[in-house]
Amino acid sequence: MKKLNVKKIKDMLKFVVYIIEKSYYYVVFIKINKILKKNDQKLILFNTPTHRNLGDHAITIAELKFLKDNFPNTVLIEINEKLWKYKQVKIIEKINVHDIILIQGGGYFGTLWREPLENAMNIITTFPDNPKVIMPQTFYYRESKYTTLKNDLLFITAQKKLYICAREHATYNFLIDKLKIDKEKVLLIPDIVMILDNQLSPTKRKGVLFILRSDKEKVDYGNNISNLIKQLELNGIKIKISNTKTKLFIIPFRKYYVNSKIKSFSKYQLVITDRLHGMCFAAIASTPCIAMNNLSKKVEGSFYWLKDLGYLSFSKNANIDLSFVLQAMETADNKYDNTLLIKHFDKLTILIKELLEQ
Repeated sequence: MKKLNVKKIKDMLKFVVYIIEKSYYYVVFIKINKILKKNDQKLILFNTPTHRNLGDHAITIAELKFLKDNFPNTVLIEINEKLWKYKQVKIIEKINVHDIILIQGGGYFGTLWREPLENAMNIITTFPDNPKVIMPQTFYYRESKYTTLKNDLLFITAQKKLYICAREHATYNFLIDKLKIDKEKVLLIPDIVMILDNQLSPTKRKGVLFILRSDKEKVDYGNNISNLIKQLELNGIKIKISNTKTKLFIIPFRKYYVNSKIKSFSKYQLVITDRLHGMCFAAIASTPCIAMNNLSKKVEGSFYWLKDLGYLSFSKNANIDLSFVLQAMETADNKYDNTLLIKHFDKLTILIKELLEQ
């Protein structure tokens, strides 16, 4: 019997996935194309993700919810990153100058994640005369990347009708003080995932869930976390180490994946995380959480909006001792109230309304 050629099998599987994907986007585009053909003014959300990070998909779900809730009579279309890649020319042909272009929020403006940023820049330059809004976003540039910062600054300041939502004070101050962006074109608004509500039934909780980064945003906290895990295990506390990614992601089941992940947080007495949406998911699941910083400090910046929740806390240097964990685990009778966060989005509602009326 001949040995299986692993490389050939992988290549065949990749090709099959590619064909399925292309077919899916063909069908999706037919549906979207019918809407694009109409002359009605539209809200078009671009650059939404197709990868496996559920935090970014939670952003898209929240963005669509926000837009549907506040503009129910306006046509809303989503163009994800791959649909734009495959059907860019045909999409461009159908978009009118009075349509509002919305760019997916997140943490990709800066030097860390250039691919989604370059996609966003491509979309922005493609529609120079359309009003454009960058949804709540983090800007982060390494000090050594001055040329990149300079080029991006030239790009941003050259754009007409571009509005930016900053999701932390650090990003807001960076845009106003460092980049000298007009204050009238910058809004300070929380991460939009915070508008999602808790629809979970009470459940029995047990143990501690660690949601930890392993990518370029990870901060090296030495042995702090590994030592804490050992202490917890020695004290008979159940430990689970996970992340906010899924092994398989299929766009039509986006809500299922995100809701399942948030629900999984509700099974634990405590979440310890250095991921922004690890903290947000814990908050929504009404699960006590100790948050730590990532490289861009977006976790610390976003904790500001959630600091009044009695069951969330922040550890700047990940110096988390056993007594702190045990105390956090005892926090009970928590209930997430998204109305406390929704009010911060009024200014975005007003901006989009004004753009639609122009």
